[in-house]
Amino acid sequence: MMTNSKLESKKILFATYSSEGHINPLTGLAKYLQEQGCDVRFYLSDHFDARMKSLGIDYYPISKSNDTNSETVRKQYPELATVNDPVEKHKIYQKILVKTAKDSFDDIQDIYRSFPFDLVITTCAYLSIPLIRYKFQVPVVSVGVIPLAEDEGGTAKTSQTDTGNPINFKDGSNPYAELLTAQGVPFKKAEIVNILSFLTRQANLYLQIGSPKFEYQHDHLGHNIRYVGALPPYVKAVTERKWYDQRLNEYDRIVFVTQGTVESDTAKLIEPTLQAFINTDTLVIATTGGKGTAQLKEKYAANNLIIEDYIPYADVMPYASAYITNGGYGGTILSIQNRLPLVAAGVHEGKNEVCARIGYFKIGIDLKTEKPGAKAIYDAVQEILQNRIYKNNIVNLAEDLKSYDSLALSLKYIRELLDQED
Repeated sequence: MMTNSKLESKKILFATYSSEGHINPLTGLAKYLQEQGCDVRFYLSDHFDARMKSLGIDYYPISKSNDTNSETVRKQYPELATVNDPVEKHKIYQKILVKTAKDSFDDIQDIYRSFPFDLVITTCAYLSIPLIRYKFQVPVVSVGVIPLAEDEGGTAKTSQTDTGNPINFKDGSNPYAELLTAQGVPFKKAEIVNILSFLTRQANLYLQIGSPKFEYQHDHLGHNIRYVGALPPYVKAVTERKWYDQRLNEYDRIVFVTQGTVESDTAKLIEPTLQAFINTDTLVIATTGGKGTAQLKEKYAANNLIIEDYIPYADVMPYASAYITNGGYGGTILSIQNRLPLVAAGVHEGKNEVCARIGYFKIGIDLKTEKPGAKAIYDAVQEILQNRIYKNNIVNLAEDLKSYDSLALSLKYIRELLDQED
């Protein structure tokens, strides 16, 4: 069995997409491994410079690739905001992700010359997984920051359509296949139709955030898959005062709504929620991610509406009665931990999979659209607050997640993997 001293000698590179939904879930594990004595580094956009300084972890900034992160992606690819056809949007995502895979792999080869890593930890949709594994002959650990996509030999239910997953390659031109072939990575053409399933199997170890109780039935789960519970992001001890508003104590019902950090169109979810509850007996707390906050405050000026760029989820969710989301997996897991029933409205970037599970396991309502009307949102909130089945189900799921010691389990599985490799 691997000793602590042996683990201390390991160099570990964390590399994934430069978006909060991929970086944040890795930060807790990265800090934990650093505390065990590992030499931990990140490869990401300097957009996260302050986050890395807060962590106390060195990083290699993206250099050769076009620095695409959650703040710049819609500026670099403005067609994402104008193209509504799912097939065409699907092709845009293919273009972005394959280019990122190629350029990132070039960067990582440069990093290896000065930092010969023993292990790479990434997230489940990172297209560079097979490139790293076969080029460097080092183990790769993948973290499932979205619902499990592995389907080999299974009978899992799925809500995915051909266009629901932005990295499924269905057309005749397959730039990802060309990239894998150029790097000598072995694969079968049929495998990369469902890319997420392919990437799941390519990882030496797959740490799935969540638990089997928030997952469809799989008859034959992949041998490399381990559930690890919530796997919380790193949170530095806060000395300053937490966010608070006196109105939290003035309303019996509080609704928290957010669209995450990537979606910039507040008309999809935030505005219809504000319209649904303006001047009612329900307090609405909306976080915009810095998208149009001032304009929304002016347009929806009411005592029962709080609109801010950002408020820590941990400061809001303990007070809330319902959570309205476009299907971000991290926010959904936090909502479960806080025993907070959900109203979900998301379609693209795999969010339909999260929303479908919310509805299937009856911890909330899936509106099955990314642009619900104010009445649909209002009615859904009434339903999840009046029907105890949603609260009961999410309480049971929260208790299940609580039973996982996420960081200790992750460390155990990583040690076992490295033992096998040695």
